[in-house]
Amino acid sequence: MTDKSEPKEAQPSCTSCGEGGKILMVALLGLFVGMLVMYIAMPALVPAAPGPSEGEVAATGTQGGEEPFVLNEAKVQEIGQLLSGTYLLNTGEDVTVTYVRYESTSNHIVLYYSVMGQEMPIYTSKDYTYLYPSAIDRAEMAGEVAVVKAQYLASLAAEPAEPVATGMQTSETPKVQLFLMSNCPYGNQAENGIMDVVYLLEEEIEFEPVYIISGSDGNYNSLHGPYELNQGIREKIVYNLYGEKKWMEFTYDVNVNCFNTANPSATIDACWKEAATRTGVDIAAVEAEYTANFNAIADGEVAKTNAAGVSGSPTLIMNGAKYSGARTPESFKAWICTGFTEEPDQCGQALSEEGAAAAGSC
Repeated sequence: MTDKSEPKEAQPSCTSCGEGGKILMVALLGLFVGMLVMYIAMPALVPAAPGPSEGEVAATGTQGGEEPFVLNEAKVQEIGQLLSGTYLLNTGEDVTVTYVRYESTSNHIVLYYSVMGQEMPIYTSKDYTYLYPSAIDRAEMAGEVAVVKAQYLASLAAEPAEPVATGMQTSETPKVQLFLMSNCPYGNQAENGIMDVVYLLEEEIEFEPVYIISGSDGNYNSLHGPYELNQGIREKIVYNLYGEKKWMEFTYDVNVNCFNTANPSATIDACWKEAATRTGVDIAAVEAEYTANFNAIADGEVAKTNAAGVSGSPTLIMNGAKYSGARTPESFKAWICTGFTEEPDQCGQALSEEGAAAAGSC
């Protein structure tokens, strides 16, 4: 951070600018001469207006009840020389600038000069201190702005909505399914990454975890063995009994404290109960459901997995479309929000962008 108490370095004097000084001067005059060139190239933009002729330079004029105005010939010539010099610096051409006539208003004077056969008006204060390349009629400008604004707003209304992901159908309540294996490290990454999204949109989406297992008639398998199969059934029971938020809390605890060990298969049978106690899950209720409905739950997971054509963990599907982005809360949220017919306000809340890249699966 800069120390504001330190003295600033002295800036070089303009006397050392050399050629740079000329460039700076030319740049400052660029806007002025730009208006000059515009009027030369497009005379139709500056309609002629009646006024005193060249021979009436010293004449006086009045506007209503104003005091008579007397044109200062010396100032008129100085401004003409300034225009000629400015044009030379910016174009390299030495042109003749000739005063033609003037108009006087209550606020300023309009001096008309002939440049390369075209009239150019220069607006100046009555004391000749300030020069203005042009004047703008406020009412006319307001009308033009109103027309352009209306056209712009109409074009916005006609623009098509931003496209959603290929193959995705939007709905009022998007159906979101996360297919995974309970001890797949990449599936655990996805679970951890989607947790904040589940908390944020639980009332707006239909979320369901689906465990990738195979088999039938009591003979089921999971990629990493029986312990993964059994834990997957327990986690689905927690979801069925408590819903997505409690399922998320429970599985996150299991991922951190049970599967983050050297030999999870040897400890999961006891560790899941510790996770259940920490997260408020009824161990007895889970065990009762496990004993009574293991096969039915497994058959349901097999059917959903086969119907979706899923084999890799993790696979996130919403309204028929598969996700392929980063496994971060913000990335998951942004994609899921494209599935709404009308996005809820929660979609405007930013989530963490920390997490795993879109790589790796079991």
